[in-house]
Amino acid sequence: MDSAPRVPAAPRRPNARGQGELLRTEIVSCAVRMLDELADDEALSLRAVARGLSISPTSVYLYFPDRDALVLAAMQRCHDDMLQIASAAEESVDTPASRLRARIRAQATWAQEHPGLYKVMHESKASRHPGMPFKEVMLARTAAAIQECMDAGTAPPADSLTVALDLRAAVIGMLSLRINEPNLPWPPLAEQVDRFLTKLVGLAPQTEPDEGARIVAALLRDGDRVLLCHRAPGRRWYPDVWDLPGGHVEPGELPGAALARELREELGIGIAAPSGPPLREVRTDTLVMRIWLVEEWTGSPVNAAPEEHDAIGWFAADALGELRLAHDGYLALFSKVLADQRA
Repeated sequence: MDSAPRVPAAPRRPNARGQGELLRTEIVSCAVRMLDELADDEALSLRAVARGLSISPTSVYLYFPDRDALVLAAMQRCHDDMLQIASAAEESVDTPASRLRARIRAQATWAQEHPGLYKVMHESKASRHPGMPFKEVMLARTAAAIQECMDAGTAPPADSLTVALDLRAAVIGMLSLRINEPNLPWPPLAEQVDRFLTKLVGLAPQTEPDEGARIVAALLRDGDRVLLCHRAPGRRWYPDVWDLPGGHVEPGELPGAALARELREELGIGIAAPSGPPLREVRTDTLVMRIWLVEEWTGSPVNAAPEEHDAIGWFAADALGELRLAHDGYLALFSKVLADQRA
């Protein structure tokens, strides 16, 4: 019996001539979604994927001769996504140690948010298939980031590839155990990753603010405008300034889920919890704030939390310089995001 879940799909029009690669991409995307739910490569079937896309099984076989070939393509897609997320996380910070830390944390967060896919990537029959060069790319990137730390003097000299292998084994093992034994008294993911980086790579331990000072925020962009919230003059922290919507991450809550919750509570809109790294990270002596760019949501933003904000508004680039903003780096960040939109 076909155990793969049925994915409802609207009737699908055939691809026009020359769009065969688009169909292949859609097939892989459907397989990724199913594998995330199934967490088992052998439970996937090409017929189930065909049903999910409202195409004939023959159309799938044109691109993938068997299930293993499709699973390998899905695994490569996941590795590519993780590489992109890790690279984007590195770009949000500016020292070798912080870049390595951001890379490993971003990869670990992706795994925590996609446990089914991670099991397929590292525990499935397909994951033992020889000849998967895309796996070597991630290892090479990690080794290069470790070597950068050694060159900068923030990690002791050693063979960077050997250290990267040690780190890879520790992180993959830890994430697999977290997925398979979630009821164990696990420490926060970031803390455990940092301990690996300290013990295996030799980075100095990172001093983080208290748990209550972890902040998530959203930079909502609508064309050439960004949305800001005016903090009421009576607020204890950052009164009478324009700020981004967002708030504290609750204990045990994932940052992406916290952001979705805060936007629902403050603006009455719905978003998909982001799985990638933040656009920017702001650190002070009292908080760590991670900012995500949000361009898609459901509903219309309203001031749903008047006790926190006395106004909300959309602002174009030429109006931002007249505002009193909550953080010094906001103006440059907002201007860049709007300039990127125009480019």
